[in-house]
Amino acid sequence: MKIGDFADHEVKSIKFNKEFIPLILSGKKTQTRRMPKGFKKVQYAKGDIVKIDGEDIKISITDVRHEALGKITNSDILKEGFSSWDDFYDAFCLIYPNVCIIQDVTVIEFEVIK
Repeated sequence: MKIGDFADHEVKSIKFNKEFIPLILSGKKTQTRRMPKGFKKVQYAKGDIVKIDGEDIKISITDVRHEALGKITNSDILKEGFSSWDDFYDAFCLIYPNVCIIQDVTVIEFEVIK
């Protein structure tokens, strides 16, 4: 995908921990899960162009869905950039310490715009 293909879209932003940037650029991380903040749900939609905060990287949102955190598949764990449920869950709990596996999360799939 090329940046010029999306010139008419409003650009939103999204935060990623610095350790995920190389995984995103290499294509090993193409999915992220987010918890709502308070009563505000995550506001991304398929087709959105999103700039990664603090980086000169834009991604295109290819899918957005809502599901319980515990419903993550092995394939999704790999798309998150992890090799196991334990590694994924440990990292997720560092960001969202009070999470429960039955809580709904927003699953955002994306691809880097080159």
